Amino acid sequence: MHRLDDERAVIQRSVEIIAKFSGTRPRGWFGPGLTQTLSTLDHLAEAGIEYIGDWVLDDEPVTLRTTSRPVVALPYNFEIHDIVLMAVQHQPSDSLYVRAIDQFECLYEESAERPKVMAIACHPYLSGVPHRIRHVERAYEEILGRKGVVAWDGAHILDWYLKERPLR
Repeated sequence: MHRLDDERAVIQRSVEIIAKFSGTRPRGWFGPGLTQTLSTLDHLAEAGIEYIGDWVLDDEPVTLRTTSRPVVALPYNFEIHDIVLMAVQHQPSDSLYVRAIDQFECLYEESAERPKVMAIACHPYLSGVPHRIRHVERAYEEILGRKGVVAWDGAHILDWYLKERPLR
């Protein structure tokens, strides 16, 4: 577990720097290397963060309680993740495509009952290299070519989720 003596201050300062640089306060948080302490979620909520992308726990958004206000955990996974596939498991170049399509088919079937969110983690230095990028592009083309499928960023997913299930 990652630990900083001044975690609250580091989070507050990070949010301020992002807001100053971009002109918009960040609504979401994806921490460095998925590292958190038992207090991180509370500090993020205090800093105004509305959603996190750090928890590998479901294929639907989940509302989490904190000491100040709820925060939504958006889906994330290690199965369709190029660091895991390429750098750790040393899978072939097309493995992200194969896993993405297999996962998508399952979630697409399940989405007939209720919406699903599919996360794909790609990093330019791994998935963007010439022998892999075509497999990533092919996966996105096939997935986004299906009826009812959309590609949204975290804020858009959060807005949809809050419209469907307002926080209590």
